[in-house]
This record gives sequence, C-alpha cells and structure tokens, in this order.
Amino acid sequence: MKSPIPDRLKKSRNDLSDYLWHFCREDKQTKTTLLSILDQKVIRAAKDPGSGEKVVCFTEAPLEEMRRQAPQLRKAMYNRFSLFGIGFRRDFVFKNGGLPVVYQPAVQLNSLPADYRWRHVEFDLQQGIDYTWQREWRIKGDLDFREASTRATVVVPDAGDFVGELFDIEDDGDVVDKEPVSTPFVRVYWNFVSLDWYPEPLDDSRIKVVTWTA
Repeated sequence: MKSPIPDRLKKSRNDLSDYLWHFCREDKQTKTTLLSILDQKVIRAAKDPGSGEKVVCFTEAPLEEMRRQAPQLRKAMYNRFSLFGIGFRRDFVFKNGGLPVVYQPAVQLNSLPADYRWRHVEFDLQQGIDYTWQREWRIKGDLDFREASTRATVVVPDAGDFVGELFDIEDDGDVVDKEPVSTPFVRVYWNFVSLDWYPEPLDDSRIKVVTWTA
C-alpha cells in the first residue's frame, strides 16, 4: 500500500532527497573522469571488492551534506568522494535496477541469493566496520543514460572550470542608433549545480538551477 508519509517528511526534513548522486573519486583524474562520463553518457561500473560484482554506486545523502563533509574526508585522506559528480532522481535509478545496498556482516554475504549479492556492503560494529553514513544505492553493471541525458544533473565545485562543457556564453552583437550593443546569451548543455554559488545551505528541492537548453 502506498504511503503518503515520505512526501510529507520531505517538506520538514533536510536529510531526505529525491536525488541520488554518483561522485567521482578524489584523484588527479577527477575532472577528466567526469568529462568522460558526460562525453559517453555512460557511468562505467567498477568491481566491488566485497561481492566481486561490477556496480555503479550512488549516495542518497543531500548535496549540502556532501559539501559539508568534504573537508573532513580530505583531512582523513578518504578519496572515494570528490565534489565532481552526476545525479538523477531516485525513480530514474530505480527504473534502471537501482536499489539501496544491504549492510550486513561479511559472513552473511552468501545468505543473499546469488543474483542479489551485488547489493552487499560489509557492516560489523564489533570490528569497527561501518559505511552506513554513505547511504549507498547501487546499480549492477553500467548505467547508460544516452537516451535520458536531460534527466541528469551535473555537480561541480566551480562552474568556471567547465565553461564550454556545461555551458557557453555567446555574444549576440547588434547595432542600435549606430552604437554596438552587446547582448550576452548563455547556452546550457547540461542541468548543473555549481556548489560555489551557494553561500547558504543548498536544498535539493532547488536542484533545477540551470537547465538544459541545447
């Protein structure tokens, strides 16, 4: 039976979001990795060491929390998350086979049916193993979004580093009363969020910041 509670809670809680985010690893190739995803319109699956399956990972943590935790992760030299990523609404990921992971001890991996072991993430508080803060979802195999690229929302720390890839500023010059007039025109190629544009906390309900027009 459908429950109306999630829709009500989303209006009063800032830890819930309709979006799932895939962030590139923090390394020297981070920007290149994101540009490759945008060029191919495919997120390539990577092998999960726990289950041995190839998966694409997402987090359901809101963008503001990802931005807030970034300095702490860098200080801890944890490089799984950068602030370069791409996201989709949860219903799109779900329709493509995405589901929340199953946090459980490693010895329980084989308790899952073989076709569902790609969802396994080790969890053992007695051993200090706890990744529940990642709030992870997964898709088994690659995510090809070539037919739905306008549903994607790109996340970057600074849009100025992506002029030409995310948007272009064109000058529609004209002459009025014999004087040249400059009329800047922004052509946007991807929905995107630039995290440096938000001095105040970023609410995922305002994701449609700059929309795809090309």
